[in-house]
Amino acid sequence: MEKLRVWFTDFWPTFDPNSNPFLDALGKRYDVNVTQPPDVLFHSVFGSGFMEYDCLRVFYTGECCTPDFNACDYAIGFDYIDFGDRYLRLPLYLFNYEYRAGFDLAMTKHERVEEALKLKKRFCSFVYSSGGVSTPRYQFERALCGYKHVDSGGRAENNIGYAVENKLAFERVHKFSIAFENCVYPGYSTEKIVESFAAATVPLYYGDPTIGRQFNPNAFLNLSGCADVDQMVGMVKELDEDDARYEYMLRQPILLPDSNLPNYEALDRFILNAVRWPRARRRPPRNAWGGGGVPVFD
Repeated sequence: MEKLRVWFTDFWPTFDPNSNPFLDALGKRYDVNVTQPPDVLFHSVFGSGFMEYDCLRVFYTGECCTPDFNACDYAIGFDYIDFGDRYLRLPLYLFNYEYRAGFDLAMTKHERVEEALKLKKRFCSFVYSSGGVSTPRYQFERALCGYKHVDSGGRAENNIGYAVENKLAFERVHKFSIAFENCVYPGYSTEKIVESFAAATVPLYYGDPTIGRQFNPNAFLNLSGCADVDQMVGMVKELDEDDARYEYMLRQPILLPDSNLPNYEALDRFILNAVRWPRARRRPPRNAWGGGGVPVFD
């Protein structure tokens, strides 16, 4: 197998440079060494160390940050943009190993409805540990408590006396779970709604205005278009009092038939395609193959 040197920089603190989906993909075709100087650099948004490297650069973000193709050769992110074979939309819950497990569980939640209904002893869960107390998620949580008690098990707004260690188990006993993003931007959806689905709750979602392009609108309560928190609470109250509608939502699969959400193998194909150039591993001009076409790995 051809040898390939790779390096990682500007990732989040818990990112493991020796065990990650990038290495898994490359290991199918290369003898990979995590060392410097790299043939290929993978970088993210937490710093500017990538600027020190003159090699093929592949950018990844799970944060609300659009790729800059002047700074990278290839990119993976959340935006709905088309940049040929240089960009892949792959949300964090399809990249991170821990979140992948939750996504797989979420995909079968509509098959576990009878079991799930037996567990629903509590009204709504709220598990957050950061963010300004004046942000929509905290405003909504307080307003919803005016209707029924919300169990807040995170470090923020905690009202159960301890911080939960197992979020999935905690959310499973609740009918609803609050799944608010930390910002509102088209395409930016994180693990929050997926974790709520995995627990077989009905997510109370606020964030990505295009969330209905990806997830089944009949499987969650979308509060993004509400004028204020009073309207949000009103929508939850209406659903809470309608058992038939609630059960109908639990029985809905999380994805739309035409969601076009990439599978895990899409990342492998994208990475292998990105690093296929020999030696310098610089992307040749678009017209190098005639007509702008480029070969890709199946």
